[in-house]
This record gives sequence, structure tokens and C-alpha cells, in this order.
Amino acid sequence: MKKISILGFAIFALLTACNNTNQEEQKTQPEKQYKKTLLVIGDDRSGSTFGIRKLTAEDYKMLLTEISKQGGGTVAVALIGNPEPQSWEPFILKIPELSDTTWFDTEDRDITMTERTQILNSNKKIIQENENKLISAQNLINQFVDSIIMPKVINYKPNGPDMTNLDESIKRINILLRTPIFSDYDKIIIAIFSDGKNQPLNKEKPISNTIESPDALVYLIGWNENTDCFKVGSVITLSSKEIFMDEFNNNIKKE
Repeated sequence: MKKISILGFAIFALLTACNNTNQEEQKTQPEKQYKKTLLVIGDDRSGSTFGIRKLTAEDYKMLLTEISKQGGGTVAVALIGNPEPQSWEPFILKIPELSDTTWFDTEDRDITMTERTQILNSNKKIIQENENKLISAQNLINQFVDSIIMPKVINYKPNGPDMTNLDESIKRINILLRTPIFSDYDKIIIAIFSDGKNQPLNKEKPISNTIESPDALVYLIGWNENTDCFKVGSVITLSSKEIFMDEFNNNIKKE
């Protein structure tokens, strides 16, 4: 008996579920199996956020792996604080995108056996390609976290005074969101780990920039200030990293 991969079994289960629907539903093309996601993480490592539990390397790998499993996309990590000039721009990882298999109505008599065979063979090839992409993605994720996120974000040290130029990070995240390449993404999720205090030059000032994305879902973890700078679809304020991880895992799997 041949060994069935987890991804292959998932696709098989999806096709079987389609076959078990009623006659009317079978004639309707189902929603696509995979989603393309943009995940933006704002990681505030300044001293004022000492009380907020930060993401670990394992947390990062878990989040990025879930993006990969749900269809791939892009992850951008914005370091918030007073980093070196070359670390102001978000660190970006492109995660390989998975391809949908072709669905067909098994009771459609207009589909010939030859056409069915062609579709099944094509699906088999797509499943194998997706498995290869998942393996490639995991290697990219591990390298990204170990060689970039760990030294530049998790082990962050301020470039001079320990201040928080949150306003500048908000500005750069908004510029990123306006990049045309993300216009066709299925999900835009922003997670900012920060107390919300903008303290450039060690003096607290209001945030003047905004993040504008009508389809974006924003999670604010540890945020204690107003949320006027977010012109987005939804803003959810959370008290801990653990709650965010649960919320993220539930949301990323939704249609």
C-alpha cells in the first residue's frame, strides 16, 4: 500500500467532501483551497515595552509556517525602537504560494473518462509540487528567523538612546501596504507588539502617521494608547502574546 502524505490526504478529503454534497452543490465550484496572506509584524523591542512578552524564534517560525501551510504569501517584520539605519525598513520573506487542484463534479456525464484522467493526473502533479514548496518554505523560514530575525530583532540593541520612534515604523508599514503587489492578496494581517507609546528623542509625542488598509485586520498586543492611527477593517486589542497566537491560528484558517 502506498504511503499517503498529509497534504495529499487533505486534498483527497476535500475532493471526497465535494462528492458528498447534494446534486445542486456539486455543480458549484467550491472556494479555492489556499489563501495568499500578507502578515506584517511590528516588533517593539524598546525598553518601555519590557512588560510585554515578545515573540521568540520558535513563535516566529510557528507563525510563518502556518502562513505557508495555508497557501503562502509574504511576511514583513518591522523592528520598532531605535535601530541602526539599515534596519528601519521591514525585513521581508516571500513564502512560496501553493496551487489549487482542479475540482470537477464526479456525476457530470459530460466529462469524459479521458478528461477525468487528465484532471486527476494534473492534480497529482500539483499535490507533489505543493509538497515540494512546503519543504522549500520551511527551509526559507528557518534561515530567515535564524539569520535575520534572531540577530536583528530578538537580540536588538538600540543604536544610541533607548527610544521608540513608533511613528516612523507606522509610516513605513503603511508604505509597504500600498505596494501594488499586495493588491490581490486574500488576507492582510498586521500584528503590533507595542505599548503604543511614541517616544522619539526620549520625549513622548502623538503618532502623526496612519496605517490605511480597508481590508486589513490589526492585532495590537499590549497597546495602551488610542488607536486613531489605524484606518483599517478591524482592530483587535489583546493583552498577551498567548492570546494572539490562538487568535491568529483560528483566523488564518477561516475562509
